[in-house]
Amino acid sequence: SAPLGREYALASGLMEITYKSGARVILEGPCAYKVDSSAGGFLAIGKLTANIRTQSSMPKAQSSDFSPLPPLSSPLFSVRTPTAIITDLGTEFGVEVSKEGNTTSHVFSGSVKVAVLADSGNEEAGREVILGENESALVRHGKDAEDRLIVMRDPAPGKGDRFVRSLQSKSAETVRIVEKFASGKLGAAFEQMPPGRYVIVPGAAEHPRQEPLAPQGRQTRGYIRTVAADFCDRDFVFEATFQVHFDGPAHVPGTPSPHHVFFGLGDGVPNADYYDVVTCGLVLEFTADTGELLVRFRHPESKLHRPGDLGRTVTEMAPPGSPRPGRHRFRMSVTGKSVTFAVDADFDGEFQPDFVSRPIHLLAAGPSLLDATNSRLLVGTGNCDAMTVRFEELSITYVETKPQKKHNEDNQ
Repeated sequence: SAPLGREYALASGLMEITYKSGARVILEGPCAYKVDSSAGGFLAIGKLTANIRTQSSMPKAQSSDFSPLPPLSSPLFSVRTPTAIITDLGTEFGVEVSKEGNTTSHVFSGSVKVAVLADSGNEEAGREVILGENESALVRHGKDAEDRLIVMRDPAPGKGDRFVRSLQSKSAETVRIVEKFASGKLGAAFEQMPPGRYVIVPGAAEHPRQEPLAPQGRQTRGYIRTVAADFCDRDFVFEATFQVHFDGPAHVPGTPSPHHVFFGLGDGVPNADYYDVVTCGLVLEFTADTGELLVRFRHPESKLHRPGDLGRTVTEMAPPGSPRPGRHRFRMSVTGKSVTFAVDADFDGEFQPDFVSRPIHLLAAGPSLLDATNSRLLVGTGNCDAMTVRFEELSITYVETKPQKKHNEDNQ
């Protein structure tokens, strides 16, 4: 929620802030905005769009919120500027303050009250107007009282287009990629690293069996990863369905070869100096022997035999002994730079998460290491001396803008 007293100064770009009431405000730079109450703020310069949820759409108070006092009426959301106060009456509206201090208000839906402010900052008596859908008003700075307020009742074509009403581009489209390995080979969206590590059979990608002991520091792990490498800059949902079972004795604690399944965002390149784990990435690691679920950030500097260098554990999703071998579905959701992992153990066709991570900030987890050249979506495994892993389905849903789409087509 928007912290009281917080000031936002944007040189360019967009930012969305949300109030506890549910009101959402999109700021468009260059602008300066201050949250001066729990129901509004002061726009010194620039543009914003406010979308106010009605009281009926807010969550109902729980019994623990009971008070013997009569409830107070909810304060109306308002935006102050140097020349006006725009008060919400249940609506979506835009406000723009020019460098001269002029205030333009436009209503997309519902209605607002626009009150003219005198130079003293107080409302001018009788100088207010109610605006309805597609109506606008201009409050001019430095003019005589009778000339300060100009109301435009007739819808003006393109008047509302000057405001950004959503952080999702109008030219965006939702893309969904599903890989079910039905043709016996990988589709164009995915590739193997290293090539040939997996056997693609109808309906699954399998890691072949291997000798129990790999060369020291190597576990013959390999990855199936996206060809696109810029997912650090996209909002997406990535899911993988796979089966794990043991064909012999599982890992013995204290020996160097546990059995892992990897899932997440990173380069998908085996680190030859560190058991062939992902060289760089934010990865959910499932240890099938013990049932552990750990989100780790793997970094290129990891080296074999360096004390304590296991990759930084970001969060523990489940204690040992939780998920066991079986059929599971993993999900990674990214919005902005916020990342959440979820796991449905014993997946039966409808995703019902048994374990969910806390929100993880991508830049805090792996600062400056993931960029548009190494941010692939990936799954992987290896060390399959006694374990069989079958990846049955990979799916990605993300929003792609037309410029991104054109760039991707040019590079195919």
